[in-house]
Amino acid sequence: MVSRQEQFDQGPAMASLRSTTIRTRKATQEARSRWQQQRKDRAGPQERPIKHVPPPEPKLLEVFPNRPPPEVLPPPKGVEVDPKPR
Repeated sequence: MVSRQEQFDQGPAMASLRSTTIRTRKATQEARSRWQQQRKDRAGPQERPIKHVPPPEPKLLEVFPNRPPPEVLPPPKGVEVDPKPR
């Protein structure tokens, strides 16, 4: 005796569904490859990822050339300073 599931799997409905699935998958792959090709064509030969290079950080003296080094500056008002440096 054949179960209902096996009957369905071998029946015309399943065969139709299978062929539809295969056709759909094939059409999707074709569309995807066409789309990728169009993107390549539009982008032209210069499609190369641009590497992000962070700019070099400016040294404090470059930003404030006339400012004395931090050891020479007096402490800000309201800040207590340890008498002996660490």
